[in-house]
Formats: sequence, C-alpha cells, structure tokens
Amino acid sequence: MDGYDSETYGETMAEVYDEWYGTDGGIALTQIGSPGEVVDRVTTLAGPTGTVLELGVGTGR
Repeated sequence: MDGYDSETYGETMAEVYDEWYGTDGGIALTQIGSPGEVVDRVTTLAGPTGTVLELGVGTGR
C-alpha cells in the first residue's frame, strides 16, 4: 500500500481509536453493539447446534 510503512503504522486511527474503542480494553463499539450484544446476536444466528468461525481480526488487545 502506498503511503503506509512501519513509520506511519497507526497514524490514521490514533486520533479516534480511544473514542471508538475505549481506554479500558473492554469496550468495543461496533455497528451491532457492545461485545455482549455481539455475542447474543451471534448466538441467536448460530442457534443451539450451529458453529461460528472466529477470524481473529481485531486490535490485538
């Protein structure tokens, strides 16, 4: 990607990161909701015998 390297890593998100994700590592704001709300929604979609693929995409916190 042009314009991105190890020197610019994180610069585009640094200004809004804490506002969006909180500072305690436990708050994540998504279009669906808080982590608990996301779990509830995924559980509903998967049903009692369904499976979920966790892609591990995230902040790494």
